[in-house]
Amino acid sequence: MNYLIESKNLGEALKKLPLLQSGHARFLFEGEKTVGIDQIRQLKREISLRQVSAQTLVVKQALRLTTPAQSAFLKLLEEPPAIISFILITNNRQDLLPTIVSRCCLVSIHNQLPTFKDKDSLTRSAQFLQSLENLTQSCAYKNDIKKELKDNATALTYLTHWLAILRETLLLKVGVGEGQIDPVFANASIADLKKTVKIGHEYYSWMQTTNIGPDRLAGVFLNEVASICTKKKI
Repeated sequence: MNYLIESKNLGEALKKLPLLQSGHARFLFEGEKTVGIDQIRQLKREISLRQVSAQTLVVKQALRLTTPAQSAFLKLLEEPPAIISFILITNNRQDLLPTIVSRCCLVSIHNQLPTFKDKDSLTRSAQFLQSLENLTQSCAYKNDIKKELKDNATALTYLTHWLAILRETLLLKVGVGEGQIDPVFANASIADLKKTVKIGHEYYSWMQTTNIGPDRLAGVFLNEVASICTKKKI
């Protein structure tokens, strides 16, 4: 599978991808200000002649590919060799050809959500994950924190925390994160996680800019997360 990582911060994006530090990845076109069609043709020749040993090929700044180069690169994405996958990294997918974007699994790292490692946060994480085991526990969890969620700042803190867990899970699901996926997310598909994270960011923005009750938005979001975790696989 091919991936497109979208992040405003290249350094942070690379930190999210421990695979790139493992020695199994090869960075393409390093030091090049622009990448033209001839360089893509050369890469195709190397791959066809089995001169590429790495299984993961990475383009750190995909926007450096010219439009003709992107068109040529598209052929590699459409028919990649069986043992090779590509990772493209960009700060704005809108500047890439839509066909490039459509051929990749998109992982957006828009905001640098904090990592919660203090005792209180670890407890909060455990409570959140436990609430996802079934709808009964989800309802109980919402009732327990309902009063806290009426305060906008507190609700934003909770939502930021939940989004950090979901985004980390999404990275693990697509194979570019580090760690283990919590069992409560076993039935959550990549598509569902991406959709839910997107909804969460929208709710976060609404909490900052509207008068909609934060407890109401947070409650709806918890329902969204619980629904993707508790549904049965078909």
